[in-house]
Amino acid sequence: MSRKSLNSALLAEMIRNKRESTNLGLREAAEQIGKFSASTLLRIENGNLPDLDTYFKICTWLNVPADYFYADNLKEENPHKKAIALLRADKKLPPKTANMLVEMINLAYGYIEGNDKFQKEKK
Repeated sequence: MSRKSLNSALLAEMIRNKRESTNLGLREAAEQIGKFSASTLLRIENGNLPDLDTYFKICTWLNVPADYFYADNLKEENPHKKAIALLRADKKLPPKTANMLVEMINLAYGYIEGNDKFQKEKK
């Protein structure tokens, strides 16, 4: 059985990017995510692993599935996840631009998979 490890660097980067693009401080983001302390969020942004409850709240806030940050998942042939991971990790790309591109990618894949709200509106 292969062991999966959490990509804490990607988790931290995505949290920072979303905070920067939404102009949220640590306190405001921590409150918005799940009513925990700003120091907890700072530790996570510094690469420490959150507890499970906090992790699930962060994934919901980032709008990604809970398995998104597992290293094995990024190695799979999944162009959707790879594209998003590359955009989030690109230091040259402004966080706001990366977030908009991620939203576009999610909409496109949602449309392809038939899970997008636009499919319902089309009917």
